Amino acid sequence: MSIRELATTPSYRSEVERVAAALNDEARPATRDELTKLLILHAPAYGVQVRSESEWLALFANYFEVLSSTPLLAVQEAFRRWGRGELYPKDIGRHTFFPKAPELHKLAEPMAHQLRKAAWRATQAAEMAGVQPKPKDTRSGAEKRAELIRMGILTEDGRVNLAQKSDAMKPPAAPSSTPNQVAEALRAKAQEAEEEGV
Repeated sequence: MSIRELATTPSYRSEVERVAAALNDEARPATRDELTKLLILHAPAYGVQVRSESEWLALFANYFEVLSSTPLLAVQEAFRRWGRGELYPKDIGRHTFFPKAPELHKLAEPMAHQLRKAAWRATQAAEMAGVQPKPKDTRSGAEKRAELIRMGILTEDGRVNLAQKSDAMKPPAAPSSTPNQVAEALRAKAQEAEEEGV
């Protein structure tokens, strides 16, 4: 089914309105806190000893970096696939150890791709239908700050990281309006110019 059909068919349109925000929320990268909780949850099953919070953070530092753009749902699926022995089917014994960050990333990537693609299609259909899905940002201030630290924009003490290159400090450009809003504004300006005789 095409994006245009999703946007123009009334029964599908109402469904697009309902799921676009939810899909965008599921496709967003996992926060450091979410990853920490998930990794700690799975650690005992693979013989990793319980540690203090600072030791967990030090142990999982590479995981945060490698999985920084991966949705939480995809990382959960990666653990399921690891438990089923999908990465090394000929050497199933490797799956008795805690997976390394690149192994989890490799197992998570197919689902992460599907989530991003579904979110993109739903967003395109919603924009075409004139609906603006607003993803819920349920993260706390501490989680948002942790993400800025992970991105290198802030230092660990919360100050702006001046050592970073200026391009890295700029937030990603996001459109401020939908294509429909831009078209409407251009039509209004054209009509005003026509009325003024320009």
